Amino acid sequence: MKNILIIGVLLLLCSCSSSKFSKQVLIIPKSYRGEIWIFYDQDYNRGKFKKEWGKITFYVPKDGIIYSKYKPDKIIDSEQYTDNNERVFITEYFDKENKIYLDGGSSGTLELPNKKMLKHSSYFVGDEKYLDSIFQKANGYEYIVKKYEESSTKKPTH
Repeated sequence: MKNILIIGVLLLLCSCSSSKFSKQVLIIPKSYRGEIWIFYDQDYNRGKFKKEWGKITFYVPKDGIIYSKYKPDKIIDSEQYTDNNERVFITEYFDKENKIYLDGGSSGTLELPNKKMLKHSSYFVGDEKYLDSIFQKANGYEYIVKKYEESSTKKPTH
């Protein structure tokens, strides 16, 4: 019986240190406007985040770009909140008073010119006019590669 208890505790501890998460949470500053990019499976983390019990929480920096060493493979649930702890749903008002929306862009994997595979997710925060103008452009291969390459040389600002 003691052996089963010890094995159970070890499994629990191992699962807590796992790099796979079933839930992703984005905390977006209420005043934020623009693009949010998460580049997964990177060599290092860029941006502030918190891990706990199968959930990873990313805090969106001013430049909107997050690098994560963690893989999105098992993320089955994603939630977004303002920094006032108000839950925000995709395609609904992010800031109702100013008619600002949160919209999901793209998510997927693409091959970079150096043959490295890049896993990414994107979100956009803005008014209808901004969302209409950015959506098509930001889902293009060249745009995503440029966003990734430009950000790899910069440190995030919070």
